[in-house]
Amino acid sequence: MPETQNENAAARPPSKRDRSPNYPAIGPTEALEKGRLIWDKDKKHPVSASVACGHLGYKALNGASIPVLAALKRYGILVPSEGGLLRISDDAHAIYLAPPDRPDRPPLIKKLAMAPALFGEVLAKFPDGLPSDENLRYRLIQEWKFATAQAADTFIKSLRA
Repeated sequence: MPETQNENAAARPPSKRDRSPNYPAIGPTEALEKGRLIWDKDKKHPVSASVACGHLGYKALNGASIPVLAALKRYGILVPSEGGLLRISDDAHAIYLAPPDRPDRPPLIKKLAMAPALFGEVLAKFPDGLPSDENLRYRLIQEWKFATAQAADTFIKSLRA
């Protein structure tokens, strides 16, 4: 007897995508930490994507490293440089140079954290302030196509931070 569509769906492994395709693979705090690994080695000198991956602890440009590099670009930590290379942005460089208690550091961190377009889209929907986490989670899943509540919760945590 042939399998039904529901049985076929149940037999397939769940999708690995657990976030909106418009949201970076890592949060802003982790992105800044990873960017620092590149900055520690090369400061603002242009590097290839392969060298950047090596600084991040990856052996090659692959399925694990590509989303991390993409996230660093989305947050504005890495920017394009001449010849298809990448470099640490001026804002990220200033964050890494500044002592933690310097007053101009938090606004720079916020600027980079809010760089992904999805943050702006969500904030624009709620000009009077964000709703409850429960309401926001529902909206992220329905309107922005987050695949799971856990992914939405991760996004909410990053957004509120």
